[in-house]
Amino acid sequence: MSFHVSAQSVRAVAGGLVAAATLLSGLALAPTAMAADSATADNAPSVAGHAYNELPYNNPDVTVTQIDNSALPSYMRNPIGQNEGIDTPNDLSQNYYSADASALSYDGKLFVFTGHDEASPDYGSFNMKDWGVYVTDEDGLNQGKWTHYKTIAKADLFSWATGDGAYAGQVVADDNGTPSDTSDDWFYYYVPVKDKASEAAGQDPFAIGVAKSKSPLGPWKDAIGKPLLTTSQTQIETIDPAFFVDEDGTGYLHFGTFGTQLAIKMKKDATTGRTSYTEVETKADGTTPNLHTMKDADSNANGPKGFFEAAWVFRKGDTYYNVYDGGKPGSGTATCVESNYQACIQYSTSDSPLGPWKYQGVIVPSGSATTMHPSVLQFGDKWYVTYHTGDKEGGTDFRRAVCIDEVDWTADGQMVSTAHPTKAEKTQPSTNVAPYAKVSATFTETPAWKGSVNDGRVLQTAVVPPNHWTNYRSIPQSQSGDSLVYQWDGTVRVNSSKVWFDVDSNALRAPASWKIQYLDADGTWKDVTNPSAYTTTTGKANPNAVTFDAVTTTALKLDMTGQAVDGGYASVAVAEWEVGSDSSESPAITAPKSVTTATGTAPTLPATVDVKYGNPTVASPVIWRPVDASSYAKVGSFTAYGVVAGVPGEASEQGNVSVNVTVQDGYQPAADTTKPTVTVAVTANAGNTSWLLTLTCIALFFIAFGNGLFKGNLQAIVGQMYDNLEAEAATKGEKELIEAKSKRDSGFQIFYVFINIGGLVAPFIAPLLRSWWLSAHDMVYNASLPALCHDYIAKGAEGMSAEAMGNLNQLMSQCVGETTDMAASCAQYLQIFNEGIHYSFVASVAAMLISLIIFFVTKSQFPNPGKKEAAAAVTYSAEEKAAMAKEIKQRLYALFAVLGVVIFFWFSFHQNGTSLSLFARDFVDTSTIAPEIWQAVNPFFVITLTPIIMMIFGSLSRRGKEISTPRKIAIGMLIAGLAYLFLAAYSLIMSYPSAAEYRELPIDQQVKAGAWVLIVLYFLLTVAELFISPLGLSFVSKVAPKHLLGLCQGLWLGATAVGNLLLWIGPLMYNAIPIGYCWAIFMIVCFISMGVMLFMVKWLERVAK
Repeated sequence: MSFHVSAQSVRAVAGGLVAAATLLSGLALAPTAMAADSATADNAPSVAGHAYNELPYNNPDVTVTQIDNSALPSYMRNPIGQNEGIDTPNDLSQNYYSADASALSYDGKLFVFTGHDEASPDYGSFNMKDWGVYVTDEDGLNQGKWTHYKTIAKADLFSWATGDGAYAGQVVADDNGTPSDTSDDWFYYYVPVKDKASEAAGQDPFAIGVAKSKSPLGPWKDAIGKPLLTTSQTQIETIDPAFFVDEDGTGYLHFGTFGTQLAIKMKKDATTGRTSYTEVETKADGTTPNLHTMKDADSNANGPKGFFEAAWVFRKGDTYYNVYDGGKPGSGTATCVESNYQACIQYSTSDSPLGPWKYQGVIVPSGSATTMHPSVLQFGDKWYVTYHTGDKEGGTDFRRAVCIDEVDWTADGQMVSTAHPTKAEKTQPSTNVAPYAKVSATFTETPAWKGSVNDGRVLQTAVVPPNHWTNYRSIPQSQSGDSLVYQWDGTVRVNSSKVWFDVDSNALRAPASWKIQYLDADGTWKDVTNPSAYTTTTGKANPNAVTFDAVTTTALKLDMTGQAVDGGYASVAVAEWEVGSDSSESPAITAPKSVTTATGTAPTLPATVDVKYGNPTVASPVIWRPVDASSYAKVGSFTAYGVVAGVPGEASEQGNVSVNVTVQDGYQPAADTTKPTVTVAVTANAGNTSWLLTLTCIALFFIAFGNGLFKGNLQAIVGQMYDNLEAEAATKGEKELIEAKSKRDSGFQIFYVFINIGGLVAPFIAPLLRSWWLSAHDMVYNASLPALCHDYIAKGAEGMSAEAMGNLNQLMSQCVGETTDMAASCAQYLQIFNEGIHYSFVASVAAMLISLIIFFVTKSQFPNPGKKEAAAAVTYSAEEKAAMAKEIKQRLYALFAVLGVVIFFWFSFHQNGTSLSLFARDFVDTSTIAPEIWQAVNPFFVITLTPIIMMIFGSLSRRGKEISTPRKIAIGMLIAGLAYLFLAAYSLIMSYPSAAEYRELPIDQQVKAGAWVLIVLYFLLTVAELFISPLGLSFVSKVAPKHLLGLCQGLWLGATAVGNLLLWIGPLMYNAIPIGYCWAIFMIVCFISMGVMLFMVKWLERVAK
C-alpha cells in the first residue's frame, strides 16, 4: 500500500489534467533564428518590438521551449518550468533546472535570467555550464505563459576564465542616453567565473566578468578582456554581482557572500554624467578598487543583519532597498532559518545606496533549497520577487527551479509577499496524515532540519543536512537513540507508517531497531500493537513500511536505537516519515456546519472536521484553501474548500471537504446567555497584577511582623518556665543546678519537636485541600498540567513543542474533560487550581486562631516575671547595681559573640532553600519521591531524632558528663561541616562540573545522583540543626537579661535573617565553579565557626552559669 503523494499529483489540479501544462518546442510560435555564420554580439538583432514568444536571435547555441501553465490555478504556477522536460527526467537539457534568477524589465517584456543546474540527483555540489532566460509579457505573466530561451551564453565566454562554472549573474540594459531609441541599446552581463591566473597562483579564483551584446539573448562578447574585480582585490569570495543605476546616473555594483557585502561605484563620463558599465571607481593610485563595506545600521557590523549572500539593490521613492539571502552567517541573527544550510529572503533599507542598512524583515520564508537568490523589480503596475527552490520534481539543493511571486507594499513602504503555492494551496487528499503534524525531536543536530521529515520530498540522496533529520552528535556517540514526534491539532486514526532512513559513508547508519508509539488518553506513550515488521533498509527506493492495529491519537512517536559501533552508537537519519490513516475502514467526512461572518471579516473556519472510521468518529485536522478577501467583501455566500487529514481522494482545487459561508452586514456571533459568576480573580493577569502584588507585599509584611512578635516572645516564655526550677536547684547545690539547666535544654528541644510537627503536617494539608477543591469542580490534579497551561496561555499552540502540545491535549482530556476552547479551559483549570491552593492559607488562619484560643485558655499557667519582680520589690545598693550592670554587659557580649558565629552556620544550613535545592533539581533524580515527601524529610528527622539526642544528653548528665550548651552548639557546627564534607567528596568523585556547565551537557551525559544522597545530607544537617537551633534558643534564655529576654530571642532570629541575606553567594558559586569546591567552601565555613565557638567556650560557660 502507498499513501505517498507525488509532486506530479499535487500539480494535477483543475480537473487533474497534467497535460494542461503544455510544452511546445519549435512550433508555429517558435522564434526566428538568423544564420549562425553572422552570429556576433555587435550585430545581434534587437528584441524591441517583438512578442516575447517570437524574439529574433542569431545565437547558434540557443534552443527554445514554450511553457504554458495557464490551465493551472494561478497559485500553482511555481516553479515556472515545473513541467519542463519531466517526461525525460535524465535529459537535463530538456528536464531543465534553473537557478539564481535575476529579472529585467525591457520593452514591455519581463526577462528572468537564470543559471542552469545539471547536477545528478546524488551530486552534492554545483554543476553549471550555461545561462538561459525565461521571457514573458504582462498578459503572458497573468496566464502563466513563458518562452524559455536556453543556452544564451556558456561558461567558456571569457578567455581568461577556466570555463567550468556558469554562476549567478545579472543582465542590465544601457539605453545609451536615448530612451526612445532602442537601436543603440546595449546589454551587459555581470557574472562570477573562475579566473585562471588566480587559480594558478593558489588564490581563491572567483572573479566578476562583464560581457556585452546588442541582444539579451546574445551572442555575448567579453566587454573588457579581463576580470572587472577579482577576489585578490576584494579579499572576499567575489560572487553574486548586482548592478544598479541610481536616478542621478551613478552606477553601483554590489556583491559578496558569507556575511560580507561589498559595493563599488562605477566611473562616470565627465561629459555626459552617465555611468560606465565596465570601469569601477578606484582610489588615488588609479588601480585599487575603491570598495565600500555594507554595514548594519543597528550594530555597525559587516553586512546587513542576517546577510548571507545574493544582494539585490534598488530604489523606490527616496528609499533604497537591499534584498538578499538571509541566513545564520553575517551580522545579527537571522530569524527565518534553523541552520546555515538554509536561507530566506530578507531585506534592509537605507537613505543611501551604500548604507548603513536598517533591517526590516522577511519577504519570503525559508524554502526547499540552501539558497534562494532573489531579485525584485516593478513590471507594469505590479512588483515581483524572483527566487529559486528545490520544489520541481526531482529537485535538490543543486537541482533548483525559478519561481516568481507578487510583492505588495504597505503604506509605510514595507514589502510583503507570499510564496506560492503555499502548503494550504498544494495539499491534496491522501491517507498520509504526516503533513498535518507539527514535528519535534528529542535531539536535532545543529544544522539538521526536523521539518524535512514531513515535507513530502524523498530525495535520492540527502546531500546537505536540511534534507533529513539526524541525531548526529559525534562519531561514535554515547546516546543510544532518539525520537521524532508528530503532534496533530486534532485527532487521527492511523494503522500504518513508512520511514525512509538515510545513510552516509561516515556517521549515519540504519538503526539497529525502531518502533512506533502512540500517545494514549492517559498521557503516556504506548507501543502500537501487532506491528507487521520493523525493517531497516535504506535509500529512496526502500521505504520501511509497517502496519499495526489502528489507534486513535493526537501524537505518534518514532523511537529509534542506533547501531552499536566502536564503544558507542552510530547516528540515525530520517529523510521522510509518512503516517497512513486507516483507509480500510472507509473514512467518511461529516459535512461541517455552515459558517457566518460579517462583511469584510475573514470567516473562522473549523480547525477539525469529524471523520467516521466505521464505529469511531474522530475530529481530524483540516487544511483550508486560502479564501480571497473579495469572497467576504460583500453580502452573499460562498463555499470554502479544504483537505481533511487521512481521507483519500482525487487531486483537485476543491480538496475533499467544503463548508458554506454566509456573509451578512453587521453580523455578530450569538450572544452568550450563560449567567455570569461574579468572582475576584485569583490568577494574576494584566488587569490585576498591580493590586495583587501590593496586597501580597502587605500580607507578607504582616506575616513577618507577627511572626517576629510571636516566635521571639514564645521562646522567651519557654525559657521562663525553667527560671524558678533553676533558682530552687541553686539553693540545693551545684549538681542540682547543672541538672536543672540541662532540663532547660530538653525543654527547648521538646518545644522544637512540636514546631516541626506542624512542619510535618503542613506539606500534606495544602495538596489535600487543592485536590479536594479540584474534585469539587469535576477536575483532577496532575503535577504537569499547570505548567503546560501557563505555557499554552503564554505561547499558544504554535509556540509549544509538538510533544508538549500532545501532553496538554491528553492531560486536559484526562483532568478536565473534552474541551473546545483550550485557552479558556487552561484559564479555568488554573483558576480552580489556585483557589484550592488558597484554601491552604485559610487552613493557616484557622491554625493560628486555634493557637490563640489555646494561649488565652492556658495564659494563667504561664510564668509572669514582671509580676514576680514587682512583688519582690528588692532594693539594691550602689555596689550591687554596678556588679549587676557588669554581669549584664558580660552576658550581652557573650550573646552577640554567639550570634556573630551562628550567622555563618545559618548561611551554610539554609542553602537547603537555594543551592541545595538547585542541586536536587539539576544533579539528583528525585522523580521517585513526591514533592510533599521531600518537604517533610527535615521535620520527620527532627521529630524522630530529638528523643534520641535527648536520651544521649540525659545519660551523659546522669553520669556527671554534662556537655555545656556552647559545646553542643560547636558539635552541631562540626556535624554540619561533615554533611558538606560528604557532599563535596561525592561531587568530586562524580567529577561534577559547575551547574552552568552541567546543564549544557547532553541529557545522556548528565549522570544523576540517587535520592539517597539527599537523604543522607539532610539527615546530617538535621542532626546539626538539633544541636544548634533549640540549644541556641536555650543559651539565649540563659544569658539574656530577664527584662530583655524577648528582645534577645528576637536577636537570635535576627542573626538567622542576616545569614539568609548571604544566601545569594551559594547559587553564585554553584553556577561558577565545580560544585565539589562549592560544598567544600561551606564545609570550611562550618569548621571555622566550630573553631571560633570552641575558642570562646570557657568564657561562654562562665557567663552562662
